Amino acid sequence: MKLLRMLQRNATSCCTNGRTKVNCRALMQCVCLLLLLGVIVEIILLHFVLYYIYSSSKEMLQAFGSVKGSFMDKLLTIDVARNAIKIGKNGGISSLMENTLDRLYLMPVPLNREVQDTTRRSNIIYPQAELYVLGVDVSEAGEALYVYKKILRRRKFPYARLVVDIGANDGFLSSNSYNFIHWGWSAILVEPQHSQLDLAKKNIERYRGLFPRNSQNITFVEAVIGTRNGLENFVLSSDAVNMESHVLKSSDSHKFDIGHIMKVPSMTVRTFTEEHNVPQYFGVLSLDAEGMGDKILHQWINLNFRPAYIIYEQLHNSEPFEVMLEYLENVGYACISKRGWNYIFEYKRR
Repeated sequence: MKLLRMLQRNATSCCTNGRTKVNCRALMQCVCLLLLLGVIVEIILLHFVLYYIYSSSKEMLQAFGSVKGSFMDKLLTIDVARNAIKIGKNGGISSLMENTLDRLYLMPVPLNREVQDTTRRSNIIYPQAELYVLGVDVSEAGEALYVYKKILRRRKFPYARLVVDIGANDGFLSSNSYNFIHWGWSAILVEPQHSQLDLAKKNIERYRGLFPRNSQNITFVEAVIGTRNGLENFVLSSDAVNMESHVLKSSDSHKFDIGHIMKVPSMTVRTFTEEHNVPQYFGVLSLDAEGMGDKILHQWINLNFRPAYIIYEQLHNSEPFEVMLEYLENVGYACISKRGWNYIFEYKRR
């Protein structure tokens, strides 16, 4: 159709450039015929599509109408419907709900309860209306909302409203800290890649200033948490979606050329907690350290830190999960859920 419009414009141009009226008229007639032919072809194709849809569904509709019984009995005669119901009964519906509706929540925007009318030069105080915003749990497998619901069900929560996110990446995609920040918690986001940390700052900037002054502190740390202070060789992943950049290990040093390795600051858990004044008892520790999680978690526990909840990614860690589970159980933790790649532990002794 675009080609036909171009021909029509060219025909009009020919007429205005002094060509004979006979030639212009003949060219315009050709253009009109081509336009008409194009419309006819489109109509024919549309009818073919509609006929194909009708013929494909005709037998199914006839079978549906001939069956006696309830609507469900009729529905079960259709193979597509039977397969869909089978998938749903095998967990498909619950999985769909879990990854869609179950991730939504309403949150009240923090407002001053009363506002003074300054426009009329009076001292009248008017109550301020409630305002709610729709939120979405952006964590990989719903970890954030799962933990938050557990917290809300507790009679008391004697922990600092702080989430420490080690391996924060862009602070949004599959983030275990983003929603807690939305809920007004303080946060320390640790990420060694400068570009990703800049993205995290931009993603979280919209929530700054929503809460009363000094009630929420957000800190960004451009480093890795490791087994020593100094510099570490860090492997940059070429896949921005999988987010598998990590500290270089001796087992994979031959897999990467020098162009994919950079030096990044490293600090131990002791140094990190002293520099950022992390309390002994705080809300959530999220560990996504691509093979260093077990070593980092041991440091936290050995230094007697007891976060209420630990979101722990086991993937790539050298210590078997059974060993880590026994270690954490001995100091008062229980594994309460596995969601996606992450295990969630709850401290039971406080």
